[in-house]
Amino acid sequence: MEKNEFGKFLKEYMDNHGYKLEAFAAEVGYSFGLISHYINGRRSPSYKFINTFFKKFRLSEKEKIKVLEILKQDKLPEEINELEKKIDNFSEDTRIQNLNSKTRKQFDEFLEEAILMFNDEKIDDEDKEKLIDSLKEVFFKAKELNKRKK
Repeated sequence: MEKNEFGKFLKEYMDNHGYKLEAFAAEVGYSFGLISHYINGRRSPSYKFINTFFKKFRLSEKEKIKVLEILKQDKLPEEINELEKKIDNFSEDTRIQNLNSKTRKQFDEFLEEAILMFNDEKIDDEDKEKLIDSLKEVFFKAKELNKRKK
């Protein structure tokens, strides 16, 4: 596989579903310049883009697996493992799927900052997952409390 397999997949997906670059970019919420970079292989997509792509376009499990396999060629092994974990975690929680873009951005920033605390190798992956799940709960409880105050 070449380094630009994701770009080829994305271009083929857009063609098969009748999307022009600008319309696809608007639908997924990213600039058409960035999407063009993905298609031409100048950039690799972030996990946020992949997650958004999966959610907005309701790819089949087979297509999702194909995308993840393609990304394994473009990214380092540790990056793709992290990507798979994040996508799996986010796609299962309907509360996360139902967030508007502003709240989703707050959630992502909150989680990214919190994850920095877990860079210590002394914490095993199972404990990290438990902590991340707890942080998700804290985030949603805080949001609920803020709604009640208004």
